[in-house]
Amino acid sequence: MISTPIRRSHLLRSLLLSTTLSLTLGLTGCGKNGTNQYVKAIYVETTIADSDNWVSLNSTLNVANLVFPSLSLPIIDPRDPGNPYGTFELSPIMGSTDNSLKVSLNLSKVSGLPGAGIPTLPNGNSLPMRAPAGVDLIELDIKQIKSKIYIALGQGVAVLGVAVAVKEFDILNRYLPGVNLFMGFNIQGVIGNAGLFTGEETETSGIGLFVDFSSIMPKPAMGTLEFAVARSASSFKSTSSSAKATFISSSRPSYRQSLKLMRGITSIKSKTRKLTVR
Repeated sequence: MISTPIRRSHLLRSLLLSTTLSLTLGLTGCGKNGTNQYVKAIYVETTIADSDNWVSLNSTLNVANLVFPSLSLPIIDPRDPGNPYGTFELSPIMGSTDNSLKVSLNLSKVSGLPGAGIPTLPNGNSLPMRAPAGVDLIELDIKQIKSKIYIALGQGVAVLGVAVAVKEFDILNRYLPGVNLFMGFNIQGVIGNAGLFTGEETETSGIGLFVDFSSIMPKPAMGTLEFAVARSASSFKSTSSSAKATFISSSRPSYRQSLKLMRGITSIKSKTRKLTVR
């Protein structure tokens, strides 16, 4: 019978494609130390400036060896444009095909904002994470580049997310329409997930990164370090101490999905090595 070698050949090709996909986009959660190879390094810290609490995310990403432009934008507060919520930065890392993505956010200012109801990625799909009951997910627009910042704050819960629309990724929707492909990571105790999303509309495809920074949040008992500061104390969400944010990983791409995605990435690379975020 010849069916067994055929099946083995198909399985071998499938495994090869999945391995290639993981090396190309970092969409498996099974890299070294359980990390997502898409996220090469990540650092999160909380600080106090002028009595306000801030969180800063500094990450190094590799997206199929494609390079991002240098970009620095304020995260605008529509009620007070001259006093933004924070900043968003992208830049290529010289001498490599890695990219730096940074977000700095004033937690004291955003902690009193209403939740977004059902926040979505730019493609309209649900976020690849869930906050526990009683904790709102706040969604902030970076309208200049059709991208979004997400924050969830509560007792024992602190998650920062970013979704960046990438013009060149529009083509991926032809190969994998309307999908989320996110996988988890754990880099030296910093957990979260990262990946890509595709959408039908122009500039609704791109990359996303969600990080749990609850382990470094100051405790409410520490007075001025309470992230729901005194003037916004009513916005502090009390939840069970065991309640945690849940990160949602996608299923491992099938053989057909892997093949289509690789074709899409190859199509992008045939046109450019530099991505457009605008």
